[in-house]
Amino acid sequence: MHRGSELEIRRKMLEDRAVDVDGFSGQQLLLQPSRCLVLLWFLDRVKRKPAQRKKVLFIDARHHFRQIDRAHRDWTPEQIEFISNIVRVYRGEAPKPTAEASS
Repeated sequence: MHRGSELEIRRKMLEDRAVDVDGFSGQQLLLQPSRCLVLLWFLDRVKRKPAQRKKVLFIDARHHFRQIDRAHRDWTPEQIEFISNIVRVYRGEAPKPTAEASS
């Protein structure tokens, strides 16, 4: 896919208000090539709350990772739960306790 086509698809998804949450993790995550950026998009065309229909939650997760080795990173279950709780609170839901909070 050409970069222009990819940008057009993203623009259209945002204009159509199909995106609920957009997350950015930075480079070298999940054993991807070092120049590959990981973007997480959560789509929801039927947003539950009218006030959120014109909003998109953007999560900058560049500093939330576990370093596997010099070239690779991933997320711990606790970090995944932390990011999930941000989304839950944004959507008006109660956060779930993390493993750290329950121990």
